[in-house]
Amino acid sequence: MTIAEEVKNFLHIGGEEIGKVFVLDGADSIGHRVVEKLIDTETDLRVGVKTLHKDMHSNSTEFVPFDWEKEDTYEAALKDVKTVFVTLPMTADFDKHFPHFLQHCTANHVKKIVKLSFYHSLKHVRTLISSCVKEAPLVYKHALCDGDLILHKHLNETIIFATHLMSNVFMYDFNKQGLAKHHEIYGASNGKGVNYVSPNDVADVAVHAILDKVHKRQAYTLMGGTTRDAEIATQLTDKFQTTITYVEKPTSFFDNDTALLEKVKASGLEESFSHGDTKKILGREPETFADYLLATDRMCPIEQDVLAVHTRHHCHSGREGEKMVKDESSTEEVGAGVVKKMLHDIATPACVGEVAQ
Repeated sequence: MTIAEEVKNFLHIGGEEIGKVFVLDGADSIGHRVVEKLIDTETDLRVGVKTLHKDMHSNSTEFVPFDWEKEDTYEAALKDVKTVFVTLPMTADFDKHFPHFLQHCTANHVKKIVKLSFYHSLKHVRTLISSCVKEAPLVYKHALCDGDLILHKHLNETIIFATHLMSNVFMYDFNKQGLAKHHEIYGASNGKGVNYVSPNDVADVAVHAILDKVHKRQAYTLMGGTTRDAEIATQLTDKFQTTITYVEKPTSFFDNDTALLEKVKASGLEESFSHGDTKKILGREPETFADYLLATDRMCPIEQDVLAVHTRHHCHSGREGEKMVKDESSTEEVGAGVVKKMLHDIATPACVGEVAQ
């Protein structure tokens, strides 16, 4: 029996029920991890990429063009698909496109949708527990999309509400620049504890929800331990063997969405959060930030590039001109064998939407 067969037997998976799986974006920190895990289970897989290159083909994985802002890409991407994984949309107007995407899912007889959302989106927007959460456009947009999905009762949906991703320290432009130029990371958390969740945990739960037939119309909350941003800088110092400093910035330093989410961190709301559903689903405790840093083999190309270049910078500290941050206008990469190599040869620029933030 192959490893893939053992995994499917363990999860009580019937291939006919899952069908072809479409991952909307195989490039971001979650999508990359999900794609690599699904490859290992020999799932019938289709991966959406913003730009399709002529050399992107594989016997086991199909790559298709997909762009939230180009609704004419929806139909071909969803043809013959039974299960969809919606990663964090990389466009400012994803909430306007999402209802049309769901219409295409219905028309193409999609049976299951697993969507990644932000922890505060539904629960705290509805209860108005924090005015700063209510004000955050990103949070509100996710809440609208989550509501749209729930209203489609013919779809078997699972929504994963995750807190701030640990990978943000490497995915956000301002942190990449800060690490490259000044050995600094930035925030406005005011010394409060922040609930960061490992992208490995999020991806593992997503794969479990995609493959396990008992995941029907569920909502899961995924959290990690509470960590202060200064403590993250200390752990990065240990990782890079060079001093990394956390610098508290005014909220005016950030774009609007990020500034409002930094206010959420600074409110102290997250200091008393529990661990959510991770242990119930995966049978283990949530990963710590130290665990996340150790699992470099699971990182997407952007994360790996920041780590690799910073390590080179440490090893060759006398050499100037080492460039840690890529020109984002030219980077689009996706996350086995040949397919996994392909997934390292393509990356989507990171933006605020890369958060479960």
